[in-house]
Amino acid sequence: DFYTRSCQKSSRKGQLKFLVTSRPYSDIELDFEGIPPNLPAIRLSGEDKNEEIHDEINLVIKERVSTVSRELHLNRMLKDLLEKKLLTISHRTYLWLHLVIEEIRQSTKRTEKQYISIINSVPETVEDAYEKILSRNNPKERGKAEMLLHIIIGARRPLTLTEMDVAFQIATESQNAKE
Repeated sequence: DFYTRSCQKSSRKGQLKFLVTSRPYSDIELDFEGIPPNLPAIRLSGEDKNEEIHDEINLVIKERVSTVSRELHLNRMLKDLLEKKLLTISHRTYLWLHLVIEEIRQSTKRTEKQYISIINSVPETVEDAYEKILSRNNPKERGKAEMLLHIIIGARRPLTLTEMDVAFQIATESQNAKE
């Protein structure tokens, strides 16, 4: 709307430029269908690189499993079980792998039986991984965590810790917000 209104008011071509990047999810692409067709758009298709990306993530999984196995002193059976489990997940991303490895690394459960249980319940998506992280908190703490996530997502720029604290205090209508 802003671009269209600017062009109608002026005979000069607008100098405003936007760069939008995203994954090619259909709901995102549909949102851009209403943009006038004369606007330049470049679509960098990565679909033809899926096999290369898949192979690269496999290598990263193997390396990260080796590293975390050494750190946690996992035996060969646990290392192989973890690697096999991670390699069987179909929609793997680097963020998902990071979250899963951190979940395993930060686990306080350190017996073979407990590691097997953790490995067998590895979240299969990024959303599941975040949900698992949030579910560790009691309902009140989970609400606070969700509020902080809303603030981070809604911020126009990265916030300092002080700004985050003020925004959180205001959002939760805390007495501390008035101090």
